[in-house]
Parts: sequence; structure tokens; C-alpha cells
Amino acid sequence: MAMQLSAGTATVTEVARTGAQLVGVAARPTSRLVGTPDLANRTANVQIVEGDLASQTIVTFTNKNVPPPPKNGLVKICKKAGPGVKPGSTFTFTLATRATRSVDVKAGSCSSPRRSRSGT
Repeated sequence: MAMQLSAGTATVTEVARTGAQLVGVAARPTSRLVGTPDLANRTANVQIVEGDLASQTIVTFTNKNVPPPPKNGLVKICKKAGPGVKPGSTFTFTLATRATRSVDVKAGSCSSPRRSRSGT
């Protein structure tokens, strides 16, 4: 869709959308892209010239899908035996995410991997 705007420099900003990451911005003609696009802030500056459809500036934003972060993960708790700590001595840890659990770990070893929901 073409829009009528005053000639000059314009900033085009893409509204953030969950699951989409801006990976590129291009303009046609290429000389109409002013500076380097700011992908993190989803903006680009373009030059708009006076004229009709034949002289229009076309800006193309390219996104990629970003998968949501995993809801579950694995955690392994290890206890290092150091000075004054006898290998094999049991230590208890709490693992707090959405539910708090205790995990026993022997000095000099690790717990088995525990599935944990992300977030608190």
C-alpha cells in the first residue's frame, strides 16, 4: 500500500510482535536507505523523494520466527568436596521454581538431572 508523504527523511518503525525478530531492512532504490537500520529497535530511516508511483520509495522489513523459550528445563546440582568436607557426606539443597523441592547431593558428586519449570 503506497502512502503519500512529504519529501524528506522518514523513520519507519515496525511494532514489536511476539515470536518475530527483525533480521533485515531493505529499500528500493537501495540509495533511499539512510544509514544502517537499527534492527534491535526495529527502525530504519529512508529518503522520500518528490514524484509519483514511479519515484516511490519501497521499504521491506524481513523477520524470522523466534521460538518461545522452553517452559521446562533440566538442572543438575553438584557438590564439590573441599578442605574439611568428607567425600560422600550428604548435603541438602532446595530447588525453588513454581514448587520447592529438596535435593540431596553427596560431596564429590552430582544429583541426577531434575526437570524444572522455568520462571518463579
